[in-house]
Amino acid sequence: MVRFQINRTKPKGNKLLLSFLSFLFVLTLFLIGIQGLSETTVSRQKEQLETALSRAVTYSYATYGYYPENLESLIKEYKIHYNTELFYVDYQILGGNLFPEITILMKEGGQ
Repeated sequence: MVRFQINRTKPKGNKLLLSFLSFLFVLTLFLIGIQGLSETTVSRQKEQLETALSRAVTYSYATYGYYPENLESLIKEYKIHYNTELFYVDYQILGGNLFPEITILMKEGGQ
């Protein structure tokens, strides 16, 4: 039975290197996917914050006949919660019956 056995000796270092490189490739693809998902989540949070603020401002004007004086009163009255470490919200009143200017910016260390 010895004649049917073939002794092939391959260096084990090549298999180990190939496995390690394959692992690094899969890990890189996974991390790229997670980063893309994170960016999508942050952009959706920003869109939802814009929508919530504009709806609250519109509702306040329709209910009381004037726009809220500042951002703090708007957030307190309509119970709007957002990540203050991630977003900066600028709220400026342009006039008595003009829709206020609402600007939402991402903070530099937010992502």
